[in-house]
Amino acid sequence: MSKYAKALVNLIPGVSFSYSDDSTSALLLSTISPIQGVTLPTSSAIESEYAKIMLVEAATLALTKSDITMLRCTEAAIAVPAAWNTYRKSLRAISIGTDKVSTSLPIQPPFVAGT
Repeated sequence: MSKYAKALVNLIPGVSFSYSDDSTSALLLSTISPIQGVTLPTSSAIESEYAKIMLVEAATLALTKSDITMLRCTEAAIAVPAAWNTYRKSLRAISIGTDKVSTSLPIQPPFVAGT
């Protein structure tokens, strides 16, 4: 399913429509038949939902990559710096959807010396 299609499904659960993987938000909207009692989202609403999906995916990937730093700290018996704990907490909040306000990923702290 294309990211735009996923965004549309998030905005209108249960809607059925056709799409191709290169569908734009406007093209998706043009394939939906009017549904009684359902207001279709605007292209900008779909774009906004798409951006949220992309942010969640990026946060999940960054969190997975940060596991390597945690493992290196453990292997070297080095305490995990507070900056890394805060970074991972922020990524996790974006990834699981409890952070509803962030529009970008937090800045990754420098790698831990000695790892």
